[in-house]
Amino acid sequence: MAAVPAFVHQGPRLTAVKPLPHAAGDDGPHAHARTRMSFDFNPMPPVWLLQVAVAGVWLYEGLWCKVLGRSAHEFEVVSEVRFLRPWMVSAYLRVLGVDECALGVWVLGGWMPQWAALAQTVLLVALNTAGLTLARSKIPDPAGMVFKNFALLVLAWVCAAMLVREAA
Repeated sequence: MAAVPAFVHQGPRLTAVKPLPHAAGDDGPHAHARTRMSFDFNPMPPVWLLQVAVAGVWLYEGLWCKVLGRSAHEFEVVSEVRFLRPWMVSAYLRVLGVDECALGVWVLGGWMPQWAALAQTVLLVALNTAGLTLARSKIPDPAGMVFKNFALLVLAWVCAAMLVREAA
């Protein structure tokens, strides 16, 4: 039995079929199964989509939840910090919200992406640490909060790495 002929499908994914090396004279009934397919498919979304995803989280959390005060839960969590007066809680949330919006704009702009990812990491680690140590009783799912923020940071670092690679 002859080797399976190579062919190239013109679609976007299947690019080549090559026979795998095998022993000479091995033309048994499953010789065709020793064929390797190469898929030219990149499942990575474009970097702008990653930027929009990461920035969208920061803009939502900053503008909607904190600056506009649409999340009472944010106020409840920060109110648990004993040394903050009620007026300080509102001011702190608005300043934090503006900072988060600035991070979102920074991510969208793509400037110095490694530093943007580092700033996001420092801010989220600080906020998670403060929340877990000072207001744990007001956080309904601490593990969920940590895992979701971890996923956001992984996405932020992947986005930064892709931007750096594109710039090189």
